[in-house]
Amino acid sequence: MSGQREHYRIQYADREPLWLTVGNAKHAIHDLSESGVCVDKTPDFEEGLPPQEVAIVFRDSSRFLTTAVFVRNDDSRTVIRFLKLLPLALILAEQRRLRLLFRHVD
Repeated sequence: MSGQREHYRIQYADREPLWLTVGNAKHAIHDLSESGVCVDKTPDFEEGLPPQEVAIVFRDSSRFLTTAVFVRNDDSRTVIRFLKLLPLALILAEQRRLRLLFRHVD
């Protein structure tokens, strides 16, 4: 994402991840936007696999359900695109939560 939409992307520290679940598998989210996520490289998403049902599990245990497809692998990460976008209201709520949590950090 670039331009004015870039501020809707959230990058997570390793100690404060959200989780993406695929069946019984759970993957730490490193980067979240309304259109997808970046997780550690995983065989759950590879080129040629069909779309899969996933859930984003937020810190308050709420979930957002969507279907996701493989986009690409980088050196150590897998990029996944959502077929149903994450609502902007959820991204803004998550940004507020993180600002409160890390308000003492400059």
